[in-house]
Amino acid sequence: MHAKEPTVREGPTIALPARQLFAIPDAAAVRILCTAGCLWLTIDEDERDVVLYPGDSFEGADRRRALLYAFEPSAFTLQAQLQPPPRRRFARNGGGANRAPIVWAATRTAGSA
Repeated sequence: MHAKEPTVREGPTIALPARQLFAIPDAAAVRILCTAGCLWLTIDEDERDVVLYPGDSFEGADRRRALLYAFEPSAFTLQAQLQPPPRRRFARNGGGANRAPIVWAATRTAGSA
């Protein structure tokens, strides 16, 4: 295995009834693999929405909560991503320089009005 490739630990298959939600506290910690049905995925403070069909997967990059919504009876697996902790950069001004640029820009625009 290459040193930069994360190892993956298989999790159980989770069945989600139609029109039900499933919360994932840390989207960066898992790979979501849809095995049946149709799932809608949204992540806190992320503009993207993703629809997963059987065979589709999603790997989050940010440590944010993700919500899965089942459009129909669905199933998925959560595969734990065993990654080293991310390196943190500290800003001298402490003014939120660690935010993703798009979030910082949206906050900046809203606060300047």
